[in-house]
Amino acid sequence: LIMKITYFILLSFFSFLFAGELSAAKSTESSATIYNVTVNPQNVVNTCGNMVFGGCQLPSYAHSQTILPLLVDAGFNNVRTDMWLETILPQNITYDDYINNVNDVQNPDTWNFSNMELAVLAKKAGLKIMMIISYCPAWLSYNSKTNGMPKDMNVYADLIRKVYTRYYKYIDWVEVYNEPGYFFNIEKSPYTSTGKALADIYMTCVNVVRNITPNMPMGGTSAVPSSDGGVGGTTNQDFFSDSRINKSNFNFYSHHVYGDYGIATTRETPSRVKSELSKFGYGDLPIYFTEWSPSINSAADSSTYRGTKSHTFVGNCLINWMRDGITGAQHWNFLQAIVIGSPESGISADGHGMYRWNSQTKQGDLLPKAFVFKLLSKTLGLGAGENKVIETISDANILNVASFENANGIASTVFINVNNEDISIDLNYESSNINKIEKNVVTFSNKGENSENIDYTISNDITTCRILIPAMSVTSIKYITN
Repeated sequence: LIMKITYFILLSFFSFLFAGELSAAKSTESSATIYNVTVNPQNVVNTCGNMVFGGCQLPSYAHSQTILPLLVDAGFNNVRTDMWLETILPQNITYDDYINNVNDVQNPDTWNFSNMELAVLAKKAGLKIMMIISYCPAWLSYNSKTNGMPKDMNVYADLIRKVYTRYYKYIDWVEVYNEPGYFFNIEKSPYTSTGKALADIYMTCVNVVRNITPNMPMGGTSAVPSSDGGVGGTTNQDFFSDSRINKSNFNFYSHHVYGDYGIATTRETPSRVKSELSKFGYGDLPIYFTEWSPSINSAADSSTYRGTKSHTFVGNCLINWMRDGITGAQHWNFLQAIVIGSPESGISADGHGMYRWNSQTKQGDLLPKAFVFKLLSKTLGLGAGENKVIETISDANILNVASFENANGIASTVFINVNNEDISIDLNYESSNINKIEKNVVTFSNKGENSENIDYTISNDITTCRILIPAMSVTSIKYITN
């Protein structure tokens, strides 16, 4: 009996050891998996614009001197901002006061252009400007609110003309209206359709803008599902059915992407938007995602916006949209997200913002999501001009992978790793015309500014290298040719 017990104990012990070794072997085998990615630079599968590195709203005057250079250095190249028609003129006047020019109120030299001057600072710093014409002085609208329909389109045109004449040299695109379902109301007006009223506003803007700048790109309408029926809803249906609107005066479509609008930000696509626009005959328009964020109701989303996943979230969004052929995108927003010290009077802050500000030292720094913008726009040169999307075949389904060729002919591959472990890749680039391969890695704490040279071999006109994609990273490989 003692021998049997002893035998059983020894058998159990060795079985435990064997099981442990087998388990360890399986773990090692799993962690040692090497995936394959093949890039064919000769096969261009799509094109995408370089204006994806944009944002909305601008820092205050007090912050602009510090923050604007940081934004430009990070590769941001454009900003979407307002014309501020509702605040430029004196607030305590009436429609009759304007018609009768009481206190010289028709003279734009008596108006307050301080908000518009922020756009001038941005333009001089190196950002292109997408100007939104929307809203209305309360005294000019049917419902006596800034979201109302103008009751005198001649006066509305006069206001736009005077502001635009003053600032058109600083403007690169004109977008008409912003989320009409939220911020446009036809109450007390003779209109029964938001889309038809919006068409009248749009054509008023077209007549003013094109008279001054005949080639200015114009578009809209940023309708959203929760209030306008979305891209294919009745607001756009009524808008695009207006015979005055055509592709010569409507040049791009503006779309907003928030998780609250029913489609997860990282799953929305320009192709879906174009498919909806095709219902009206506008499926070939350039697409701008002029506001994007994981959620409008969770401004301090620590996981994907300010926290340890913010950089991979931004990377996934930009890579997905660029692969799908987007023309441009404006991140919501360029305001401060975090204030260190006491809040400063009159200076806006928003959890979606791009920078952290110390109110004691009057210094600021960009948040980790900006590291990704710099990696793509500056390091890989994708912010320089129109880019080509080149064929990439991958069996690494646990990674988001895409390859591009920038306007200067330099190709690169970007890997988004949202896993908590490093991933090994055998990367095959179908060209022998390689002089150097550079690797850059962005993490929550690493800006990705230091390049690492990667060893490679060339055989049968294929350049091959093995690379490690760190956990929770946005990693780029740049192919530098002879």
